[in-house]
Amino acid sequence: MLLGACPGCQTTPMWWTGLALLTDMPVSSLTEIEAAARKLLSRGVREVLVTLGERAECCVARTTAATTCPGAPVVAVDSTGAGDAFSGAFAHRYATDGDVASAIANRYAADSVTRHGTQSSFAAAAEFVG
Repeated sequence: MLLGACPGCQTTPMWWTGLALLTDMPVSSLTEIEAAARKLLSRGVREVLVTLGERAECCVARTTAATTCPGAPVVAVDSTGAGDAFSGAFAHRYATDGDVASAIANRYAADSVTRHGTQSSFAAAAEFVG
């Protein structure tokens, strides 16, 4: 199951709010984010992926150390739909090979903000070289 814990949140920082609500823990630093993610892991969640907006994404799995993938530097034109682009690309890649680290969602979402629109800004698989 892929859960977007806080879609449409209007608070700042919005990408941390869902994790804080699910764990009742502070999440204002990467150390706190990892601790909160590990709390979810202790409850039976297999892997936790926390998006940090344009900054990065942080992956936490039960058996490995947390990894952070930096955001891809792009000139953003329209960020509408970037979260959907990320979720879709992640789900596709994860379902294909089951490897969180190889999921290219961060780069795909970054690519999507370089064009106007939502679905119209999403590259087809053949167009996207990640």
